[in-house]
Amino acid sequence: MRQFSSLSGSPSIVFVANLGSKGITVDLDQFDKTLPTHLTLKIRSISSTKAEGSLFETKGLSLAAGEALVMSTD
Repeated sequence: MRQFSSLSGSPSIVFVANLGSKGITVDLDQFDKTLPTHLTLKIRSISSTKAEGSLFETKGLSLAAGEALVMSTD
């Protein structure tokens, strides 16, 4: 996971990717305790079945093999 810094009061952008050959489940709050409980999906990899604009919990986020997501705190 990579979180890009933000200006105070501005949303943060989070990049998360599974570069492995098997699906995984991650808890993003293990990487950053300041994240809210939900993130909005902004951009997804071509192989992802997730819908852009959907909300996803930061705990228990499932990623398929090869899946990459760009998410936002707004």
